[in-house]
Amino acid sequence: MKLVYIILLIVALQVQFAFASRYDAYFLDRMAGQNKETSQLAELAQVKSKNLELKRVARKILRKNHAEIKIIEEWRNSYFQDVPDFWVMPSKNLPELSKLENTDFDLQFLDKMIDVFQKGRIRLLDAQNKAEKPFLKSYTKKRLVEFDREIKLLISLKKKIMGES
Repeated sequence: MKLVYIILLIVALQVQFAFASRYDAYFLDRMAGQNKETSQLAELAQVKSKNLELKRVARKILRKNHAEIKIIEEWRNSYFQDVPDFWVMPSKNLPELSKLENTDFDLQFLDKMIDVFQKGRIRLLDAQNKAEKPFLKSYTKKRLVEFDREIKLLISLKKKIMGES
């Protein structure tokens, strides 16, 4: 009987580890997807916007995202190579946004970016509770502060642009 209990305990721990690894890998895939989406939006802003401040913010987001994507890919390859990649839905924002011009583009761009960052913030909060790897928990804390700062900056820029138009 004792052997059965030990076997069941080992199986339960393996299932728990497998679930935790899958969640951590899923979280990284989703964050990489978000970084890629915001990078695409920021690249579009570099071409379409005439607002220099918005272009500056977009450049900053691009630099940060490229660094983040490298870190996420390193973690994914180092710790979760045995977990299949999770499919991340491509952005639906680009086609509709690319048709807009001038202030209409700028305001819609900012709305889309704010939305993506707010969804990412929810994802980070969720990962604080569910992630198993300690480095992911500290990563989420750091990124939450950065996301809050980005959201405030984007909202402030939107108000400024709205006041100019």
